[in-house]
Amino acid sequence: MIKTLRRPTLTVQGERVGRTFDHLAEAYDESYRTKAHRAEDYVTFRLLTQVLPFFPKVLDLGCGTGLLLEYVYQQPNRYLGVDVSAKMLKRFRRKFPLHEVHQLDVQEDIPRRMVGAFDVAVGLYGALSYADRPAKALAFAYDALESGGRMFLQVYGDRRRARTEALDLLMLKDARFYTANEIAAYVLSAGFHDVQVVGMSAMGHRLPERATQGTLNAYLWAEHRIFGRRFPDWCPWLVVTGRKP
Repeated sequence: MIKTLRRPTLTVQGERVGRTFDHLAEAYDESYRTKAHRAEDYVTFRLLTQVLPFFPKVLDLGCGTGLLLEYVYQQPNRYLGVDVSAKMLKRFRRKFPLHEVHQLDVQEDIPRRMVGAFDVAVGLYGALSYADRPAKALAFAYDALESGGRMFLQVYGDRRRARTEALDLLMLKDARFYTANEIAAYVLSAGFHDVQVVGMSAMGHRLPERATQGTLNAYLWAEHRIFGRRFPDWCPWLVVTGRKP
């Protein structure tokens, strides 16, 4: 889609986060294969498919090792992934050699070729929580979208601080946490319309592995609909959607 981009220039924060995820890259996928994590994926991608238009051009912000492509079929010529971690991208390319990815910091100015080139900008599982200048990162997403384009983000809610899974102590040290009102204000200030913020997975980290995958999926989906919509700040994940006018 975007054949050439300038050589990557990373902010100080981008370099710091890139080093952290370089260190985690080899173990990253295997650390998030539990039934509870797959139930979170079920809710995430059920929500995402409600936003995706037919045959979209997708910008995957903080694409990591390519989780989005594990769940959503996307033709290579209608997908672009960006990430600050070279080693996460190396694993991505092993899994999806036909899809295009670049080492790029969304807190830098957007390359001219990417302006208005996408229907959807996606940032899964806290990707934009690592931006220490969230307004700049959201401006990048906004500029990448064509008019009417949609954004789908998951950012860390304050409750995410309490999660202490295998990689969390390293992953969260450079992250930023939000309340629903805080992230909504940033997204609105970036120019997005129809902004909605809901919570997800308040009890996801406590789900029993002995339960069936279908049971866990159904529980987290019901929890999101009943609890996450009303009390998003009680959830570790905040799901944010918006539209570029």
